[in-house]
Amino acid sequence: MKLQYNLKHNLDYLIIGITGVLIGLILIHDRNYFFWPPQFVLFFNNYAIGILGLMTGLGVTVYGLIGIHNDKIAGTLLAGLAFFVAVILFGEILPVIGIGYQNWHIGTILLAFYLAEIMKVAYLRKPTNKKN
Repeated sequence: MKLQYNLKHNLDYLIIGITGVLIGLILIHDRNYFFWPPQFVLFFNNYAIGILGLMTGLGVTVYGLIGIHNDKIAGTLLAGLAFFVAVILFGEILPVIGIGYQNWHIGTILLAFYLAEIMKVAYLRKPTNKKN
């Protein structure tokens, strides 16, 4: 029974990690993805945003593949990935609300669900019980 839970839990890490890697690669490749508001375009289209997603997604993927569980490492990786997704979600919500750019409403909803999935995995991970 425990093996099934660990397999399912590792699959959750792999899914959210690979998704983070793919979003990071897309943002590294597409230098003009974000276009509004003009004062934030340089920040959102920066390589650092894509690299943050790539590295945290890769870290979560490797963490899911290894199967060795460390609460501090998992918490740090999931927090970094959640921060990345929150920044991207904020960047996509601004044109939808600000200028009514309705082409991104589906992506915004999907990013909100992706962020909720990261939070669910972070909440349901089992911390190790250390007795001193």
